[in-house]
Amino acid sequence: MKRKTVILIGSEGLIGNNFKNFLLRKDLNVLAVDVKNRQNTNKGNFIYLKKDISKPKTINDAVKIAEKFFFGADYVIDCSYPYMKLRKNLSSKNIKILRKNLAVNITNPIMICEMFCEYFKKKKKIGNIILMGSIQGIMAPKFDHYKKTDMNSPVEYTVLKFGIVGIVKYFAKFYGKNNININCISPGGILNNQTNIFLKNYKKDCLTKGMLNPSDLNSALDFLMSEDSKMVNGQNIVIDDGWSL
Repeated sequence: MKRKTVILIGSEGLIGNNFKNFLLRKDLNVLAVDVKNRQNTNKGNFIYLKKDISKPKTINDAVKIAEKFFFGADYVIDCSYPYMKLRKNLSSKNIKILRKNLAVNITNPIMICEMFCEYFKKKKKIGNIILMGSIQGIMAPKFDHYKKTDMNSPVEYTVLKFGIVGIVKYFAKFYGKNNININCISPGGILNNQTNIFLKNYKKDCLTKGMLNPSDLNSALDFLMSEDSKMVNGQNIVIDDGWSL
């Protein structure tokens, strides 16, 4: 039986890098796509493609490489971390930043779903696409968590993550009869050198741990990639230690 192949987009971020290592430990072929420079470690079941996923040609290139070296793709996981130049307020002088944030970050997941769904449909393959959402795609931010910090959560991030859930449901409904499953994982906050005051504020609204490690998402990914999730389509799996309760 041939080894299954994953196209992992955004492989060098916190979550993407964790998933990359997890998938390789499971002995899957991994075609990793990111814009970051890294040493060429292409070997065996791993290929790294330094490309910008916002360009349709990148998806076409990834498909060609997967077809050439791995007999095609079986899974697509989008962990691409959004372009997000944070705005301090909602003043109109930042409207260009707002427009760029929304244009890039809403377009990318739509394009990824459209192009890979058509790929799976054309190949008549069982397809599986997993996007990354966020707890802020199901609820507004808890603004008191940011008090006495220099952190903030811009409205465009919430709009983007709510949009991910809608994109997942739309394409799951449209392509479901083609044996293509599309779901998303919505994690709570991921530990990344946040200040102690933020971590304390955040944990108050959780049940046990508070902020998550990227590895806390592995079980959900494993489930969505397994036969056990065959009847799960268009769903948003929330992993947040009770933050949204």
